[in-house]
Amino acid sequence: MEMKNLGERIRHLRIGKGYPVEYMATKLKMSCSGYSKIERGESELTLRRLKAIAEVLGCCCTMLLEEEQAELDKISLAHLASKIDKIETALAIIVKEINTLKRQSKQN
Repeated sequence: MEMKNLGERIRHLRIGKGYPVEYMATKLKMSCSGYSKIERGESELTLRRLKAIAEVLGCCCTMLLEEEQAELDKISLAHLASKIDKIETALAIIVKEINTLKRQSKQN
């Protein structure tokens, strides 16, 4: 696999997880520019670094190297669905609080 393709797969999965570049760089104990070079395919990866990236992203090296794009898309969609559920729950709580405040203001 070409480094550029691998970097694109890593980037796609990182974005799907909602992780900023800074988060990845911090977790991998490297600079943001160094990490960005990995995603752009401008830096060769050691197996150790690839393993560390896979761990942060919650997958295995083989997934980054071999799996089809559809599998990465499923992970991204699952992460987004989880975020949507959390937002919907928070929104329901806010709507409930607004309705409570409206009732209280009518009583006063």
